[in-house]
Amino acid sequence: MSAQALPRQRMDDRTRIMVTPEGIAVPLVLASRAARLGALVIDLVLIGIVMLVTTIALAFAAGGVANLAGRSGGSGMGNALEFLFILWIAAMFLFRNAWFLYFELGPRGATPGKRLTGMRIAARDGGRLSAEMV
Repeated sequence: MSAQALPRQRMDDRTRIMVTPEGIAVPLVLASRAARLGALVIDLVLIGIVMLVTTIALAFAAGGVANLAGRSGGSGMGNALEFLFILWIAAMFLFRNAWFLYFELGPRGATPGKRLTGMRIAARDGGRLSAEMV
């Protein structure tokens, strides 16, 4: 089935016809810039919230380590705090860099922001994205 075989409809700049491997023509509407920006802002807010919660949790853990070390004479407190700091750096790196990769390679093919705005990421052939594509 070709694009000419589809019923006549108004085609604008954001409408595309995708032909699936089975030969079925599917009309798609690309997301607007505003919708994409909205999804990005939602994702960045969620990333910030997750980073803040992680920072607070590790700060409480550091306070507990300092409290324990104060009672036991301070042995190993520096190493424990250094480990928590390294854990914090690794967590912040992963939140910033792996958020989009994790969600877009997942079963829904979209980050939480994209799901809230009704978008989905797909390859040109309509399938799921590979890690190289993301």
